[in-house]
Amino acid sequence: MGLTDGFVRTLPGRILCLSILIAVLTLAIYWQVLDYGFINFDDPTYVIENNHIRDGLTIEGIKWAFTSFYASNWHPLTWLSHMLDIEFHGMNPGKHHLSNITIHTLNAVLLFILLERMTGMLWRSAMVAALFALHPLHVESVAWISERKDVLSTFFGILTLSAYVWYTRMPGLKRYSLMAVLFICSVMSKPMMVTLPFLMLVLDFWPLKRIDVMKRESGYKPVMRTLHNLLLLLREKIILFAVALISGIVTVCAQHSGGAVQSVVLLNLGDRMMNAAVSYCTYIWKMVWPTDLAVYYPYPSAFVFPYVVLCVVLIVVVTIAIIAFMDKRPYFASGWFWYMVTLLPVIGIIQVGGQSMADRYTYVPSIGIFIMAVWGVSDALEKCRYRKVILAGFSALVIGASSLLTFVQAGYWRDSIILFSHALEVTHENDLAHFNLGHALEDSGNTQEAEIHYREAVLLKAHDAAYHTALGSILAETGRTDEAVAHLTKALQIEPALIEARVNLGNIMLLRGNTEGSIQEYSKALKADPMNAETLNNLGVAYVRKGQLLDAIKCFQQAIHIRPDYMEAIENLEHARENLETMEDEVVKLLQLIDVQPRNHTLYIRLGNLFLQHGKLDKAQEEYKKALRIDMGNLVAMKGLAAAYSQKHEYEQALRILQNMMQIQPRNPDIQYNIACVHARRGMQEKALFWLWRAVENGFRNIQILKNDEDLAIIRESEEYERIVRLIDRLNAE
Repeated sequence: MGLTDGFVRTLPGRILCLSILIAVLTLAIYWQVLDYGFINFDDPTYVIENNHIRDGLTIEGIKWAFTSFYASNWHPLTWLSHMLDIEFHGMNPGKHHLSNITIHTLNAVLLFILLERMTGMLWRSAMVAALFALHPLHVESVAWISERKDVLSTFFGILTLSAYVWYTRMPGLKRYSLMAVLFICSVMSKPMMVTLPFLMLVLDFWPLKRIDVMKRESGYKPVMRTLHNLLLLLREKIILFAVALISGIVTVCAQHSGGAVQSVVLLNLGDRMMNAAVSYCTYIWKMVWPTDLAVYYPYPSAFVFPYVVLCVVLIVVVTIAIIAFMDKRPYFASGWFWYMVTLLPVIGIIQVGGQSMADRYTYVPSIGIFIMAVWGVSDALEKCRYRKVILAGFSALVIGASSLLTFVQAGYWRDSIILFSHALEVTHENDLAHFNLGHALEDSGNTQEAEIHYREAVLLKAHDAAYHTALGSILAETGRTDEAVAHLTKALQIEPALIEARVNLGNIMLLRGNTEGSIQEYSKALKADPMNAETLNNLGVAYVRKGQLLDAIKCFQQAIHIRPDYMEAIENLEHARENLETMEDEVVKLLQLIDVQPRNHTLYIRLGNLFLQHGKLDKAQEEYKKALRIDMGNLVAMKGLAAAYSQKHEYEQALRILQNMMQIQPRNPDIQYNIACVHARRGMQEKALFWLWRAVENGFRNIQILKNDEDLAIIRESEEYERIVRLIDRLNAE
């Protein structure tokens, strides 16, 4: 027992005890997150729907991680960490959360050890580390599986700084190499840490005291000595600056490849500079008073100019004051520039995404403010009689309050509905929160509430294709296809390559009987994403409807090749093969009958109909022509031949045959209806409506054919078509 007490009283013993205490507190606060699932913001893209990640750690996956700009990012080590989670834990979200919590806990302990090594201040370092571990602003980085990149890059970043401190005490190639490798690992986890070489210069000033600018000497020599000292330190870090530059270039390329960097047309430099100034001040306020925290803060529609000016003035005044007193209170300068420098890549001058700010961006920068606060308060009470008691009580109060707020904030990450409902409560005009909440509600089966939030998202941001797609999709599911088509079409006008909108539009066309239109939409979607099994299956269904069974079978086979467990495609393939066998059997039987009765025109018509039904248009034409050679005026054969010509887009020939039929039966409404269909397929709306009116006048009353015939798709949105439908409904009722 005495040996234990003795060890605890030593510096290593106290460091160990405080490290354990910080770790236990961190785990206790975040342990609830292990029961949480994935959320519908980035988690599907990063993990759930990412086949490279879902396959676990594979050679192909490793190659992909290092060579792709997936999701507008290049962070291969982060991808590898997600693959390892899958390899060991599968799709269990609790285990993925555990990895984030573990890395965050390690970060807090490593930060404590780093600060103690640099400053020699045990309790102050522990307090900064505790604030880092337990501050509500950091919940987003820990409780969000997709923010693994944040905690992982910081882990390597703190190790890089630790290696740097080790190097400064005994410079050498091995120590420098270790530092460089760790820095590369950090930026390969997330490029946020590209500012580490600049941060090292800040630490060179304080607490490492490698830059001597504190002595107030006058004259030329002291200035030159300081500049020479600074140049040596810059040269020392030249390789690290090169790594940072390369990482920055790669990051910009990755963000541009995915369209994440906002156009200066949408966000001009003035707006971005104003947002940066406001964000710098807002982040500090949220560190002091961490309320109304949200997963997403929308970019303001307009800035309050006096408030922007106030923020700029505050930043300038604080910076000047800190520089003026940096010889007496160097930690203020070090902490302030730690904050300013590390936040610079994400402050919004180069705008990535549509948010004005994000809690996760403070994960590393907040350390600088915590250093200023802890060292500043401690020094302010230096001459106070009850200094230790006051500091202990104040520290306990701050850590207790921060822990409670963090526990509550972590609770909002339980699921997507809670998370985005809270975001809507604490922010205004938050289009993305409405969209993601709508998505979560739709997944839970609450389509009515989901539609409300999708409409709000579209109202707030009418030029977002994804919002129109989501609203169009849910409208299609609830049978309001006309409105659905309008939103899906709008989405494709905004973003023609949007696969989901195109597939949903194809689904509606298929539902309406416009088989050819659906095939066109599915085919366009597959050009953008040829490995989409669902789209291939849908295209196969459309081919079945059109009778092109061989094409359908190819689509189903490709879908199954991509997803071997795709049961719907497997069942569709079996049915298509059965239909193909049935058709082939029927063809054989008819050919046998024709051999016996070569002058029976009915057999040729039946064979032509069979070929027409299954998309074999050339063969269908041959059989109809054989029938017409035997019976020149056979209307059934003429109708089939006209249909074959029309489906081959040979409209002049189709109309010629239909006009010949009109000469035989001038008042036949079915012939007039078919003429209307051919004109509609040609895109000639007025002629199509004219002949449709004539068909109705002569007795056409089949309302179901009228509503479902894919040939008439072009005229269905017209008022004239609606009048025809109402007229037929009234005539049928009479």
